[in-house]
Amino acid sequence: MRSDVISPATYFVMTLVVGALIAVSMAVPSTPRQSIRIPFDEYVPTALLAIAVVGAGASVSTIGGYFFCEKIAMLEEIDGWYYLAAYALPLCIVTATAQRQIFVIIPAAALLFGDLFVGFRAGAAMSLVAIALLFGQPAIENRRLRAPLLLALAATGAMMLIFPQVAYTIKHVVAGLCPIETATARPPFEQVAALAAHMNTPTPYIDAIFQSEPFVIQAVLNAVVNNEFATESTYLINQLLTAIPGAETIFGIALSPISFNSLYQPALFPEVPYGMANTPWAQAFAAGGPVMVAVFAAAYAAVLSALAWIFNASSGALKAMIAVVTAWFAFYFHRNDLLAEIGIIKQVLYTSVGAFIVAAFMWGVVYVVKRR
Repeated sequence: MRSDVISPATYFVMTLVVGALIAVSMAVPSTPRQSIRIPFDEYVPTALLAIAVVGAGASVSTIGGYFFCEKIAMLEEIDGWYYLAAYALPLCIVTATAQRQIFVIIPAAALLFGDLFVGFRAGAAMSLVAIALLFGQPAIENRRLRAPLLLALAATGAMMLIFPQVAYTIKHVVAGLCPIETATARPPFEQVAALAAHMNTPTPYIDAIFQSEPFVIQAVLNAVVNNEFATESTYLINQLLTAIPGAETIFGIALSPISFNSLYQPALFPEVPYGMANTPWAQAFAAGGPVMVAVFAAAYAAVLSALAWIFNASSGALKAMIAVVTAWFAFYFHRNDLLAEIGIIKQVLYTSVGAFIVAAFMWGVVYVVKRR
């Protein structure tokens, strides 16, 4: 829709972020590799698969044909059961991969492909990033594996960017199953033929890059900096308070958090008819200029260093789950504001704790049966 030159001030903001990461990385001492392992380790992937299946089944029963609708219409019907399955699946895939449990990986991967079909890439992306965290370092150090691994990662990343082009056509092909039929349906063979012709041109591959979320995020930050867009900083406290488990229901803390998107988009991008990606660095700049960006960046780097310490000191399913949490925080943080990121991390942690409880119960039952 628009094209802008990235200003030097925008580069300065992101230089603060990179600088904080480098400074914290150099300040934190290397962690000795230990092996914290939970006793019911092997049951965790199965517990997560059970949670994902229950969530997916309940979601399909309540949402039904809306999964075949356009994404904007579908999002209005998405329920908590879907999110339960969506956040359990990356944890399941990665823990099962770490444990080499093929019997769990196959059904979990099938559910993950279903998530891709309905239009969400985040679960698949976080699974791939977490698996790369688990196995990437040894592979990179192996000269024979280095080139194939980097090519595979590049190809997978490209596929994740191009996938919306395919998903959009698939949704049109199945539009007849949508209760409200938001898509203008053409015969399936015409849709597939049009997609094949489109994919044989350079357009979808160029659009996949220049219309992707990273460029939207850059545009938001650049617009905030160039227009000196400013917000109050007090609303950040309300966003941070949502991190407290049971803040409203248990502790009676009155919360009315607002997203950064609802503040900047009407002012800077009023012509965009759909919600845009947030960015914490634009949020920080709007709330307090470069000083607030430095505070955000230091906190971000500190949390990453803590996650790295726990990751290096753990093994098995616990290490795999930390890898997933790290992927959501290290990678996905850049396209969210504090409110959205806190919500995601809370759901991932709640799902992990739930899986630990179920796995511990399964382990206890097996232990009692064996004793008898």
